[in-house]
Amino acid sequence: MSFIQISAGGGGTCGIATDSLVYCWGQGTSADQLTPRVQSGTLKFAQLGMGSGHICGVAASGQGYCWGYNNWGQLGNGTLDPSTTPMEVAGNRRWRQIRAGFGYTCGVTTNRAAFCWGNNDFGMTGTNVWGSTVPLRVLGGLTWRQVVAGGSHTCGVTTDDRGYCWGNNDWGQLGDGTTTLRNKAVPVAGGLLFERVVPGSGWYSTATAQGAPDEAFTCGITTDAKGYCWGLNYVGLKLLAPAPVPGGRRWQVISPGSDQTCGVTMAHALFCWHPNAAPVRVASALVFATVSVPTIGSQVCALTTDKKAYCRAGTGPLVAVGPPA
Repeated sequence: MSFIQISAGGGGTCGIATDSLVYCWGQGTSADQLTPRVQSGTLKFAQLGMGSGHICGVAASGQGYCWGYNNWGQLGNGTLDPSTTPMEVAGNRRWRQIRAGFGYTCGVTTNRAAFCWGNNDFGMTGTNVWGSTVPLRVLGGLTWRQVVAGGSHTCGVTTDDRGYCWGNNDWGQLGDGTTTLRNKAVPVAGGLLFERVVPGSGWYSTATAQGAPDEAFTCGITTDAKGYCWGLNYVGLKLLAPAPVPGGRRWQVISPGSDQTCGVTMAHALFCWHPNAAPVRVASALVFATVSVPTIGSQVCALTTDKKAYCRAGTGPLVAVGPPA
């Protein structure tokens, strides 16, 4: 199969194939799939983001759709009913991108407004309400290029290249120099100009007596392609502001997850690492375009420049994604 985008989620992975249909495999919204199977019916998609148990994306028409679990209203259709088929997001908006997180979802409309919906236990929807089954505008009146839902915090980049995060901050994952929970967008410290900022896990909170996650981390790529990460590193050190990714490489994608972070350099090489460790190259014989690591989950999936998908479990070997079921 050939893909134009791939998104790893909680135990499963979905991708937009070159026919613009969404295919999923692994743990998904219905029975587990050992090979890719169409999940979008005949609906064609331009952008996709898989969370933990739900999938959201932008159709070729610009409308937003979600499907899967809906116990917190993360499908955004005004109900708490789950769905195995795509349901249109309420509000009749046109979207640039939608990204599913852990029990909530965020997106950016074509007029650069950010909206979130679903669970808001840690303020990660940025809306000052406990939760919502329909999209609510993120507070602050900023104009956005990108917003990504994570485990319990959200990050994005405004149209003037400034990085912002909000939500859970027990481990410094908001990068604002504190460990204070924020229910409104706060700027990432350091004055860096970002191309993208992506939250990792960080679902667990000391406030809930669940202990620390493996990684409560955030990573970003600046406009000059340098990589930075911040939050809880592998040895328990809190980085409250952006710190350079070791190695001095230039990056086109960095994807932080729940137990590792992976990225693709400008030279199309794939690297993975734990926080506070040096990036290690993966599958050096392949030429990569992008990589996706789930907010909650252990798999890594990547696309090569010739649009072929490869995945691995944990730190195992990459294997090619097979033909559709």
